[in-house]
Amino acid sequence: MRIRRAILLLTTITTGYLAMFAATFWVLMPVQQNLSLDVLPFAQTTSLVILTHGVRMVVTWLWRWQAVPLLLPGAAVEALILQFHFNLPTSDCLLMTAAFATNSFIAFELARTLGWNEYASAGKLANWRSLVLIGILASLINSAFLAQMQFESSDPLLPFVLAVNVLIGDTFGLILWLLMLRSLLRVVVRSGLLSFWA
Repeated sequence: MRIRRAILLLTTITTGYLAMFAATFWVLMPVQQNLSLDVLPFAQTTSLVILTHGVRMVVTWLWRWQAVPLLLPGAAVEALILQFHFNLPTSDCLLMTAAFATNSFIAFELARTLGWNEYASAGKLANWRSLVLIGILASLINSAFLAQMQFESSDPLLPFVLAVNVLIGDTFGLILWLLMLRSLLRVVVRSGLLSFWA
């Protein structure tokens, strides 16, 4: 029964993760590219609303260290698609997979080490502002990973520009996710659906 539940959870999270990646990469980014063109230097490469960051943060908030293996399949598929799309070396694919699967857990653990434990627990209300701040920290960690990638460009500012765009995209993606989650929780509580699980 536990194995079946774990497989169901892994499948659900991976499906949700990849759906958010598809929405970001094949819906939001084309719209952004058409609207921004010369205004945003990285509009062709990085979305300014990265929905997968919200998935990573919420999954880590709920499942702590177990989030890493739960996020790994989705992160690996995302990295593979990005590798093929941008013609990146295998080392960059591995680097992106590691970054996407672990950045939120590293951020939560750094915060916990500093006495700021924001993991979900019974009887503890979610602190949305804290989750956004930890999400920003996770995005900075993500950017540090991505800065190690091998860019084929003579522009020395390229990694910095990418990091800024990733930070903006991750933060907006997380805020959007938390707003959706908050709205969903309100609907569930007001509709009395929680009584079915009691």
